[in-house]
Amino acid sequence: MQAHIIKLQQLLPRISAFMELYYTKKNSPNDPPIDPNAFYKKLKKSIENRLLTNEDAELAQWARILDQKQWSENVSNQITFGEMEIRKLSNRLQLNEREMIRGFREYLMEKTYPETLLPLIRAIHTISISSSECERGFSQMNLIITPTRASLMTKTVSSLLFIRLVGPPLTFFDPSKYVDSWLLRGRHSAVDSQSRKRNRDDLSDENMRKLWNLL
Repeated sequence: MQAHIIKLQQLLPRISAFMELYYTKKNSPNDPPIDPNAFYKKLKKSIENRLLTNEDAELAQWARILDQKQWSENVSNQITFGEMEIRKLSNRLQLNEREMIRGFREYLMEKTYPETLLPLIRAIHTISISSSECERGFSQMNLIITPTRASLMTKTVSSLLFIRLVGPPLTFFDPSKYVDSWLLRGRHSAVDSQSRKRNRDDLSDENMRKLWNLL
């Protein structure tokens, strides 16, 4: 994280010079020019907030012990190899420390995840590596809630978001049980000929209808 901040600080003078040329052009007499230094100070702070904290970086470092590629050649001769990292991971993720260490020892011998170590593996796999999923969720929510569709209930938006984000494609969707549930409630089907037809007033303009007939 510190390396990214140092790199950004080194680039600030060059980028600020560009920003000063680009953003001092006013689109409107009431628009003040953007201060490049203030702009990139805000950008630097935003990047710092989005990067991993020291505690999160330590968590990623501890989890490397579960990767066999990170093991040394004489790992079998080290009695307490990896126990410190497993202990810290267990405490951080609120898992049973003794069981996780026992499972890790089995993992060292068998080279496959034992049943006792799976809670730790699942917990690590649920840690998000970026905010991309959240950004996708916000993007889908903006497509669902529009100015002409702004009165949806929270439960409805949540259901639509769930379908958009993790729902199956239409080729894998089987609507049979939902159609059966609809019909069992006494609802009319789309091909029901016994339903009363809706009366629609003809509000079209006669002159426009002549034009439509030509098309």
